[in-house]
Amino acid sequence: MAVLEKAAEAWRLLNGVFCVYKPAGITFNSIRFRIANKLTDELNAMQREDVPPLVKILPPSPEDDSAEFRVTTVPDLRRHPLVVGPGYTKEDFYIRHTTGFLKEMAGVTVVSIGSGSPRRIFEAITDRNPVCTYHIDGKFGLRTDDYLETGRVLEKTSFDFVTRTRLQKFLSFYQARYQKLIYQAYGVDPQSQEAYEMHSRGLLRPGNVSNPLLYRIQCVSFHKPYFTLEVQCVNETDKFLLKILNDVAEDLKSSAVCTKIRRIRWGNFTLDHALLYKHWNVAGIIEGINECGPAVRNELRLLEEPYLTDVKDIPQGPRLTAGDPILSLSASNFPRIGT
Repeated sequence: MAVLEKAAEAWRLLNGVFCVYKPAGITFNSIRFRIANKLTDELNAMQREDVPPLVKILPPSPEDDSAEFRVTTVPDLRRHPLVVGPGYTKEDFYIRHTTGFLKEMAGVTVVSIGSGSPRRIFEAITDRNPVCTYHIDGKFGLRTDDYLETGRVLEKTSFDFVTRTRLQKFLSFYQARYQKLIYQAYGVDPQSQEAYEMHSRGLLRPGNVSNPLLYRIQCVSFHKPYFTLEVQCVNETDKFLLKILNDVAEDLKSSAVCTKIRRIRWGNFTLDHALLYKHWNVAGIIEGINECGPAVRNELRLLEEPYLTDVKDIPQGPRLTAGDPILSLSASNFPRIGT
């Protein structure tokens, strides 16, 4: 990669869509300010364009007998750095990014910089309701008021009977029940030809951004009491993700709290595209824009995929009832340990 020396050249290249990895502990809104401040400092430290000299036409000198006007050049103090100030400020950067929910959440965040085409592309791919994938780390045995490990403890429960096999069977049944909801909303039999044609048209997703929908959930790590769920969903919220963890633990006759949430995929953007915090600079962002080009083009191709917008209200998710056969997999009437 060529070394950029002039600020004007770097400014022209800072125009596109890229991806960063948001660390846990910072708000999503601070991403914009951190990137803008870093770019401002680096661009102002680069070489500026040469200021053309000021051309002056001087009248003839009384001591000169030729009586001709003289043309001379002098430095243009009107454009001197000490007069005009910094060449770039953080208000010069038009930066937008995908939103999140919890400050504690980390992971892939898509960012656009520049107005015009990058802004239109960013709006198009974010309005498409992209499918996101999360890793949710949980811990069995606790229940808190906000489902987080840092919340106020409300209850302690036993979890010795929970195994990975039992957990995975619950998750498989939970996923199947959730997928069945969309067919019920459309009044379609999942085994019918009509259901097959709906799937062949594209991914079944809600027609608006207010209805979360879960596509896949599985356990990718299990070291009791700690475990990790991989959740693939759309239109998700923080309460939706945390409640999935809580509901699964309750159906297992136990309880769990969330210790960490990480978004590992946003549409076609993955962790491989995400820039670490140390790369949130001019060179890193320009390289990130180039590397994210194929992912942006893949997202734009999905714009041709049809929406299924006939049904507006989709149930918020299944809860296992007494008649569900999956409940026979769990121990019955497990004692709870205190409150």
